[in-house]
Amino acid sequence: SPFPNTNRMEDGWVKVNLQKRLKYPPSITVSGDVISSAGGPLFLVKFVDPLSPLLNYFEYVIEDVGKEAAIGIGVGERKYSMAAMPGWNPNSCGYHADDGKLFLEAGRGADFAETCAVGDNVGCGVDFDAEGVGEGYVNVFFTKNGQQVGRLVKMKRPVHGFYPMIGLHSGGEKVRYRGHSRRQAGSVAQLPMELGETHQWLRSNGVRFHEDGLSLEYAGSGEMDVGVAQSRYRLSAAWHFFEVEILHTGLGAAIYIGAGAVIFPLHLCPGHDPKGFGYRAGDGCVYSGLGKGTPLGVTCTAGDRMGCGLKVPPDESGTTEDVSLSEDSEPDYDEDMQVEPEPDPFLFGGDDLFRRARLVQQLRRHQIVRKPVAQRKLLAPKEKTLSTEQNDKKCVVFFTKNGEVIGETEVGMPKGGLYPLVAMATRGEQVRVNFHPLTG
Repeated sequence: SPFPNTNRMEDGWVKVNLQKRLKYPPSITVSGDVISSAGGPLFLVKFVDPLSPLLNYFEYVIEDVGKEAAIGIGVGERKYSMAAMPGWNPNSCGYHADDGKLFLEAGRGADFAETCAVGDNVGCGVDFDAEGVGEGYVNVFFTKNGQQVGRLVKMKRPVHGFYPMIGLHSGGEKVRYRGHSRRQAGSVAQLPMELGETHQWLRSNGVRFHEDGLSLEYAGSGEMDVGVAQSRYRLSAAWHFFEVEILHTGLGAAIYIGAGAVIFPLHLCPGHDPKGFGYRAGDGCVYSGLGKGTPLGVTCTAGDRMGCGLKVPPDESGTTEDVSLSEDSEPDYDEDMQVEPEPDPFLFGGDDLFRRARLVQQLRRHQIVRKPVAQRKLLAPKEKTLSTEQNDKKCVVFFTKNGEVIGETEVGMPKGGLYPLVAMATRGEQVRVNFHPLTG
């Protein structure tokens, strides 16, 4: 499975924790997977995380049509109004159950497909790899009971991406969320979750994954639009270091390597939010909180390898030296290993598959002695440090260029740990990620 703590159901769905990753007004009730309206003015339910090539499709089943069956599904921009149905406003489109119409950035719908009733499964997805639509454009598609309906809807990807939305317009309407999945437009079958090395990733937005799953290309608009990918594994004593090789610097070399909380917002670069930190290639600064960088004095360009790691304390590693996977070492597999429970904001439930993923990360550790070049301690202002989210534990992170340490800084350890982040912010940027370099 490509996600930590994944309770991967037999039909291939991955479920998001609606209580923690859904934005909705007080008149909406969320109980388990069921979303219902108590009536009154229209209400929009919006997921906190955008659709991405990792999970590009979501679906619900209608359990009650209420007074008007005015239930809509669609996608919209991050700042989409909570007082509009899917498709009514710019940068959005929606398929509505009561009249079967498509609403495309307008309050008046066009004939599109059949109406929907109780028991119907209704879905919406985004084809991020659509051919022939032009740079920055995608195809949005809709389904009913597993079959694609209507036409493909060509749309320009808004800044920060497309967010899944559900609209409820009358009292008594009720839908049950089935989950997210990977699905290809025009196909009734879901795509396999584990495609190449893309199973290394937990979440993404504004990036395009190449076939190897570890080569990432910026896919945003370049207008304050960030491309971010977050690893499915958290940094630990067993796995504490990773690298990014810069393939192309693009227009601005706004390439970041860092880490953050599992709920790091995907519309920001690492270090531009208290939940994460990052080192930027183009200006050689470390960002650790609110977007103000501390100069490290070392920039990176095409061909360079940027590294980021967690300096393991003595009580976790048994040594004050850094640890690494040597060329002749192999992963240790301990089938009886007990895995510490993870925070579960995505409801990627059950620990069996997560346990398997963490076993792969349990590596033999070897002492190495570093000879850092221009190593310096970064003293960021107190208010700029990583939010600890009610966790007072501190840790030291370090950064490397082409295998040599160039600096370190102290950050707060967020609840649940630090998950590697890679980000790009200008057109033409492309990187290759190495989660298991031989040094670190």
